[in-house]
Amino acid sequence: MKKLIDALDAFLAEADRETIISSIQKRLQKELEDAFGAQGEALVSNLPSGGEVPVDYVWEPMFTEVAEETSGAFVEPIVAAAGASMSAGALQALADFAIGMSFDLANPRAVAYLKAHGAELVTAINDTTRDYIKTVVTNGVENGLSYGEIAKAITDRYEEFKIGKPQEHIDSRAHLIAVTETGNAYEAGNLIVAEDLADGGLEMEKFWQTVEDARVSDGCQQNQDAGWIPAGEPFPSGDMRPLRFPGCRCAALYRRKPKK
Repeated sequence: MKKLIDALDAFLAEADRETIISSIQKRLQKELEDAFGAQGEALVSNLPSGGEVPVDYVWEPMFTEVAEETSGAFVEPIVAAAGASMSAGALQALADFAIGMSFDLANPRAVAYLKAHGAELVTAINDTTRDYIKTVVTNGVENGLSYGEIAKAITDRYEEFKIGKPQEHIDSRAHLIAVTETGNAYEAGNLIVAEDLADGGLEMEKFWQTVEDARVSDGCQQNQDAGWIPAGEPFPSGDMRPLRFPGCRCAALYRRKPKK
């Protein structure tokens, strides 16, 4: 990890936020596509074969078992990407402030973020996936489909996770997760530096920056309209930093409070 941070440090001088996290995001997206593919294949392989699915067919325990077996395929790349993005955000903040501090993932705030994040996020991903698959199976049972037909519907749904289009600026569910998690971790790294500087006695402020287009949510706009606020206070939405929701395109700016 130290080599990664050193490489990021050398890269920061000529790179903006999007450039920094783009390669991390693309790699995570590909790894998530593979993870969804593996999970879908495992789920389908565990379906019985034969005729119609009975109305009392219980599939949830099988999904839970498959989700547990494939959890590592999600957790490991998400935690790795979060660590790299957080390091990039923190190092960018340090470069912006031109302060002779260092950052590594042993920082207590970084440890707390990464420890709480990976497994909890994958649980949320699997819960959402379970809801999608529940709809597929329920529709199949109601329409008298065979196990093979339901397997095809499940496979199609997992393909949508990889190549669908949940939002205008998002290509697929895998892309949405990758964009959100790299963005969240980058912003967390920025905030960690601001909090560490505040702990050192500096009065730090933050500003919520939107992309200022027609798709900006009311909550994000209100946060930006609040202007510069103390770094330790929440924005009007209650959030301490971006991102407010999956796919949010906002960022936070930090500065030392100007002298009056």
